Amino acid sequence: MPESIKRIFANTPISPRKRVLGPVVSAIVSFFLPGAAQALNGQVVKGGCLMLGWFLMYSVAEINAVVYSIVKILQYIIMVVVSSDAYFIASRMKMGEAVRTWSILFFDIHAPTESAAAGQRNSGLRTLITGVTVIDGTGAPAFESDVLIEGGVIGYIRPNIQRKEKEYTIVEGKDRILIPGFVNPCCSSEASVFGTSENTQAVRQGITTEILGQNGQSLAPVKASIQDRAQQYFSAVHGKPEKAAVFDNTGLYLMELERQTYPARVESMIGYGTLRTTVLGGCAGAPDEQELQQLSSRIRSGLASGAKGISIGLAYPPCSFVEDEELRCVFQSTAQCGGRLSIQLPLEEGSLLPSLERLGTLAQETGVPLLLTNLHAIGADRELGEEFCRRVDQFRQAGADLTLAVTGLDRQPIGLMALTPSQLWTDLEDSIFQCPQEEEEREVCLQEIGRKLAAAGGASALWLEGPESMPLVQAAEQRGCRPEELILTLLEEQGSAAAGVLYTDDEDFMACLMKRPYTSLCTDSRPASLNDYTLPYYLGHYIKDLGVLTMEDAVHRNTMAQAARFQLWDRGLIREGMAADLVLLRPELLPNQLEDGMTRGISKVWVGGALQYDTEPITNFNNLPKTRVLGIRLGE
Repeated sequence: MPESIKRIFANTPISPRKRVLGPVVSAIVSFFLPGAAQALNGQVVKGGCLMLGWFLMYSVAEINAVVYSIVKILQYIIMVVVSSDAYFIASRMKMGEAVRTWSILFFDIHAPTESAAAGQRNSGLRTLITGVTVIDGTGAPAFESDVLIEGGVIGYIRPNIQRKEKEYTIVEGKDRILIPGFVNPCCSSEASVFGTSENTQAVRQGITTEILGQNGQSLAPVKASIQDRAQQYFSAVHGKPEKAAVFDNTGLYLMELERQTYPARVESMIGYGTLRTTVLGGCAGAPDEQELQQLSSRIRSGLASGAKGISIGLAYPPCSFVEDEELRCVFQSTAQCGGRLSIQLPLEEGSLLPSLERLGTLAQETGVPLLLTNLHAIGADRELGEEFCRRVDQFRQAGADLTLAVTGLDRQPIGLMALTPSQLWTDLEDSIFQCPQEEEEREVCLQEIGRKLAAAGGASALWLEGPESMPLVQAAEQRGCRPEELILTLLEEQGSAAAGVLYTDDEDFMACLMKRPYTSLCTDSRPASLNDYTLPYYLGHYIKDLGVLTMEDAVHRNTMAQAARFQLWDRGLIREGMAADLVLLRPELLPNQLEDGMTRGISKVWVGGALQYDTEPITNFNNLPKTRVLGIRLGE
C-alpha cells in the first residue's frame, strides 16, 4: 500500500484540544448528517467515510421500492448509532481523554502492532499496581505499597487496596520499582513532536515531560521571509521535522504544540538564536540601544505567552556572536519576567572555566535561574571536574541560582557550523553560509576550522552523519583532502544541516558533576540509536554500578526538583491527586554499559494515567493481551 494512503488511514491519537463541538451538539449534528461531528472533532477520515457511505445509500435506494424500504430502515439505525458515537467521542475528549482516529463509542480500536507504545491509551482507565516498591520523588527512602491510577491522576497510595478485577487493570509490582516520570530539561525532540509518525523515544526510556527549544534554537519566532532557511539551520542539531513547522509568533507556536499527540508532555523555551535572527538578521555586530529594546520586548512577550524561559547555545551562531552587554540584557529581561535561562557552553578545550565565570557572574548579579546544559569537557578540561564544581559552589553560596545538567553519554551531537569562523554565518536573510571565494581568505578560514577542530578533540573524535557516516579523519583520507577542507566542503554541499557526533570521552568528568546535588540529567535527540538509553544508562551505570548517588536522590533531582524548577506543579511526585506520570522499572535489566542488544529496564510508562509504553502486556489464558478480541485491541 502506498505510504500516502497508509498515512491517510493511520490510526493515530487525537488530542482532546482538537474537539470543536460539545457532546450534545455533536449528537444532534451527526443525527442529521452522520459523520459530520466526528470530522469536525478530529476524526476526519472516519467522519468522511461515514458521510460518503450515507450518500451512497441514497443511490442504492433508487433501485426499487423494496430496496428503498430496507435502506430507509438501515439509515434510521445508522443515524442513531452514529449520533451515539459522536456523543461518546465528544464526551471522552471533553474529559481530557486522547481518542484515536478510528475510536468508536467508548472503544479504542487499532490494528495489532509490535510497538509496545500501542497499548491501552484511555486516561479514564483505573489501574491498580500491587506490591510495588515506590520511590516517590521526595528523596525519602523507598517503601512498598499499592498504587491506584484513576481519572488520569494518582487516586490512592496504600497497602492492600482491594483488587476489583472487573473494575481495575491489575499490574503486579513485585520486584519492580515505581517512580515519577522524569522531566527532561534539555532535549531536541521537535522533529519527533511535529512528525507524522508515532514516536516513543522519550517514554520508552522513562521520560514523561520534555522541555523543547534548546541550544538557542526554537521553532518560533521565525519571520516568514526566512522560514525555509531557518528550518534548514535548525535541522543540524534538532533533526528535520517530517512536516513544515516554524511559526512567526511564539503564542501560536505554543498553542500548536499543545495540539500535538506526542506520547510525552511537552513545554518549550524560546531559542535566543532564533529570536535574534528574527529581530536583527544573522548579523555578527552588537545590537544598538533600540535593537536591545526590541529584543527585550520580544523576550517579555514570549515568556508572557507561556514559554518556560530562554535558551542560548554559545557553540553556534548567532549566539556565538553575543557580547557581554547583549548577554546582560537577555539575563535581566528574563529575570524581570520570572523566566529561566538554559545555556549550552562552547565545545572547545579551554573554554570551560572562562565560560562558567562569565555566566555565573551574570546569574549572580541579575538573579535569573541559570541551567548549564549538555555539559561536556574536551581535552585537558576533562581534569577540571572538581575545580568546575568548586566554582559553581562559590557562585551558589554567593546567591546565584545555578544548576547543571549532563547526559552521562561520552558523545555529543554537533552541527559542523560550530567548527567554523563566525563571520561565515553573517546574514540568514541573504544566505545561510558565506563560503570565502578568494584563495587567501579560504586558507585563513581553513586554519581557523583546524584550530577549532583540534580544540574539540581532533578529527579522530568526530564521526560524520549522513552519507559520510564514518570518522572525519577516514572520510578525509578517502577524499584525498585535509579534515578541515572536508568540513568546509560538506557545509558548501549541505549548508547548516551538516552534522556529526563528537566523542568526548568525559564520563569521569560527568560523574564528578553528578555527585553534586544541583546536577540533573538531560538528553539530546541525536544520535537516536543511543539517545533512548540515556536515562536507563544513567540509572544502571552511574547509580546502580558506580554508586555516584542513591536511587532515591537520582529520582528526586530529575522529578520533583526538576518539575519545581520549571513550575510544573502537577507532576514529579507520587502523591494522591498528582498527575499519574509514572514509570515502572525492572532494576535488574537497567544497562550498565553501552552495547548492542542492551535492555532498558523500563516495563511500563503512564502519562496522565494513559499507558504510553508497555513491554509486558497483560495476558489472558490464550496468551493474548487481555483487551484483544479477534485480533483487534479494544480499550477498556
